[in-house]
Amino acid sequence: MIKTRLSYSKDEIYIRPETISYIIREYNQTTIGFTNGHTYSVSASIPELLEAIKNETNTTKSDC
Repeated sequence: MIKTRLSYSKDEIYIRPETISYIIREYNQTTIGFTNGHTYSVSASIPELLEAIKNETNTTKSDC
């Protein structure tokens, strides 16, 4: 699970990498789109999210 903060309320959310459909930068915000159609603006940058996804994926593979 990836932990990040919502950009508009500073609440923390946890994200499963396999549920992410896309990550874009628009209006000076990073937006994550999910496979269920929901989107959330988060405070993390795209490089930070990609690094977290990479680390999470590597950890999951090594746990098997």
